[in-house]
Amino acid sequence: PVNTRGGPVAICHRPLFPHAAEAFTFTFWYRLELDQPELMVAFNAASVQLLLNERGLEVRVENSLEAPRLIQFQPGAQGPYSAWRAPGVWIFCAVSWDRHTNTATFHQGTDRHTTQYVRAISRPGPVPPSLPRVDLSRQPEVIGNNHVSPAERPLAGRLDNLRFFTAVLDAETIETIRRADLAHSALLP
Repeated sequence: PVNTRGGPVAICHRPLFPHAAEAFTFTFWYRLELDQPELMVAFNAASVQLLLNERGLEVRVENSLEAPRLIQFQPGAQGPYSAWRAPGVWIFCAVSWDRHTNTATFHQGTDRHTTQYVRAISRPGPVPPSLPRVDLSRQPEVIGNNHVSPAERPLAGRLDNLRFFTAVLDAETIETIRRADLAHSALLP
């Protein structure tokens, strides 16, 4: 899907994770356009937010109704092949999180380069699992933007093959997904 400034690319009417997530991996492709806003939301779904901001990539996991409500992870502005906000480059991204270790692991690939480990970031753990979204009419799961119009942060670019898994995937499986995407084949890990 393409986001041409404003509005979400997609709104999910069913929860991606109907239950709390003990662990997850999400993989997706994106390509940013030349004209980029300061802050973009790739998705805000399953109590996970993926942002692209001036510091690069940021992942937030909502796991509490009380402060602090979320855990933040930022692997930096640069991946092994490209800056996370580089325009005109198809970037394959994989982010995994496990509540028992409270560790987020990042991988990056491109359409021309195999997936490489970027960084693992650990916080004190274990922590509660991610919170499922209960009221999707009030707080829908959105891909390509935020769900509230005054706080819209549309992703200036394209998203493709967004997948959520309820487990931490290893590097070999993540690379297999990237290759299958490039071969346009279906894959069920």
